[in-house]
Amino acid sequence: DRAKAMLYISEFDSEGQARQQIDLMRKKIEKGSKGFGHFRELEIEERAIYSVLGFGQIHYFYLDSNRVIWLAVDPPVAELVLKVALKVVK
Repeated sequence: DRAKAMLYISEFDSEGQARQQIDLMRKKIEKGSKGFGHFRELEIEERAIYSVLGFGQIHYFYLDSNRVIWLAVDPPVAELVLKVALKVVK
């Protein structure tokens, strides 16, 4: 079986709007969201990365300028795919 990953990018008019959206997402998931659990905040390459488990995958989401990046990836390759995404998604 092959590992799967899905990348979502939401672009906003400003970094402030993107930050508001990521804060809202973080708060909802922290409170307890159906399907998601084990919320963690990480710091990678001087960037706040949020991580949750759900639906058989590890989900990472983070702010990149005026964009919110959401990466859903199968656990065996999660760290590798996140490192690549941080370098490639510009």
